[in-house]
Amino acid sequence: MVTRYVVLNENTLGYFNDGCSFMGVLAGKKGGHDPKNGPIAIDGIDAIRAATRSDFDTFRVSATGHLPQDS
Repeated sequence: MVTRYVVLNENTLGYFNDGCSFMGVLAGKKGGHDPKNGPIAIDGIDAIRAATRSDFDTFRVSATGHLPQDS
């Protein structure tokens, strides 16, 4: 299974697993989604981009075990 880490609308850090149509929420900031509310559905108006190590720092989530180590 491949997991992709993403930032949704610049206010939510989350992930997609292959074959899953919902996004798991790791953290949200003001205006973002709360991980306590569970996975969310994404629609065509949402902006999604790949998450970076800097995003994990911004959202105060450890990237250990999620993103590859810097070489």
